[in-house]
Parts: sequence; structure tokens; C-alpha cells
Amino acid sequence: MKNMLLFIIALVALSCTRVENEELAKYWWKNGDANGESTVLIFTNEKPKNSINECWITGDIIYCNDKPELLVTGTYRKDDGSINLSVLSFETGVRSTYHSKKRHSENR
Repeated sequence: MKNMLLFIIALVALSCTRVENEELAKYWWKNGDANGESTVLIFTNEKPKNSINECWITGDIIYCNDKPELLVTGTYRKDDGSINLSVLSFETGVRSTYHSKKRHSENR
């Protein structure tokens, strides 16, 4: 029983891959939880010159309007190539899962 539990934990750990910030910035993100948090995120992988109404990611922190908003707690690439982004709000302490959506135009 113990070996089976260790095997399952190892499979889960191997399936959860860290996705680089540059790749995260290629998508827009839809909140999959009905928890009152922001429903959509669009960000770049570096601080924009005018950061009003802009979000960017550095390390594991997503900044919006020049202040840290979300802590990235995990990323998970699904079999279909899409990505789940798990975050924790600094302001409310609420955990959310955002789902990657393809951008129609590459303007970032």
C-alpha cells in the first residue's frame, strides 16, 4: 500500500511541470473558479514602460498596476497542450486556477 502511494505521488510530481514566464505571457488567462477574483489576466514577462492597466510576471509574482497581486503557486501542462495556472491572491488570500487561452493576435 505504501509503495502504491509513493508511486502515485511520483506520477503527480512528474506530470506537474514548471512553465517558463515567457511562455505564460503568450496567452490570455481565464479564471475557472467562481470566487469573485479577476476573471481574465493578460500579462507580459517584463515590466511595461507604462504599467497602468498592465500586468506582468517576474519570478512567481504577477504584478498589476505597479503592485504585486498574485503569487503563482503552480503550473500544469495538460495533454492537449493547454496550461493551468494556480495562483494565490495577496489581497484576499483566495486561490484560483486560470486556464490558458490562445491569443488571436501576437501584440505582446
